[in-house]
Amino acid sequence: MMKITKEERQLYKFLDCVNKIFGKTDEKTYVAGLLDKLYFYAPGYCGVYESMENIDRLIDAYDFDECLYQLKQLPNKSFVLDKVDGDALSNARTRGNIVSYVDARMGISWVDEMDKHYTKKIAKIASITGKWISDDDVGYLKMFDQFNVHNGYDYLRFETEDDLSKISLIFTATAVVPDADDSSQMKIEAYVENQQEPPEEFEDEEYGDPMA
Repeated sequence: MMKITKEERQLYKFLDCVNKIFGKTDEKTYVAGLLDKLYFYAPGYCGVYESMENIDRLIDAYDFDECLYQLKQLPNKSFVLDKVDGDALSNARTRGNIVSYVDARMGISWVDEMDKHYTKKIAKIASITGKWISDDDVGYLKMFDQFNVHNGYDYLRFETEDDLSKISLIFTATAVVPDADDSSQMKIEAYVENQQEPPEEFEDEEYGDPMA
């Protein structure tokens, strides 16, 4: 069992985001450890936290072993990674499926970067990728002070990195291409073509199934 407190800033923010996403589904939810990486999957979302060693600051990378965990939050708001018991072969298969699902969505093209204070994230992301994310989902990006946007065929990946970690958050089914006759989409297209300021309604107010 591994306990993570708010002092472990980046990992805590990642797990807090994952916990909120897990709260939206009734399906079984696990996180998968693979040495210095921690992966997660939920319907519509997935991602990975990669811990990095910092020699100058004498900080070792996390070791998440090669285990399947359940994510739990304690009353004091700390998180616990609790190793899943049961059939070892079944757990290893589930862990492998999660890792493979996420890794398959990592090698996609970079399109832009932005920071958390940018107030028109939804419009900007739509204009550069052709995909929309929901008002609720844009709130998950608050865990990134600054992030890169990567555009996949039917998903989006958001990535941030500091001296100790690299985090990728991937929206799959939740990143959609709107209908061609959608009036809001027409406004986005007008913005792209004319480079006009996005309409006010798009302002940000800040905040393959591996389990099958």
